[in-house]
Amino acid sequence: MKLCRYGKNGFEKAGMIDAEGRVRDLSKIIEGIGPKEIRLERLIRRATDGVVREVVLATNFTNEGEATAHYIGEMLKDRGLRITRIARGVPVGGELEYVDTGTLAQAVVERRPV
Repeated sequence: MKLCRYGKNGFEKAGMIDAEGRVRDLSKIIEGIGPKEIRLERLIRRATDGVVREVVLATNFTNEGEATAHYIGEMLKDRGLRITRIARGVPVGGELEYVDTGTLAQAVVERRPV
């Protein structure tokens, strides 16, 4: 199963592509659809196969995406893996005057030395 982003008209969601090539919506975890329905056990099995050392969680920075990343992270945290999340902040080429305060605040939190 592969993580993916899907959507149209600028609205994208985090998803997983199952063995049959169908996209599964990860945000459904919040809506009462659990790990069995989105086949999360396959991700766990793959992540703990002894080959994988790090799982990078790449979901949207929405409430649904944050909840999904947190849920998956909690499932994997005690399995000897490095669990990371993609960074967020000011986009490359972005003008600071057009960046919202939430994005700017997160960019400051995730800053690094030069």
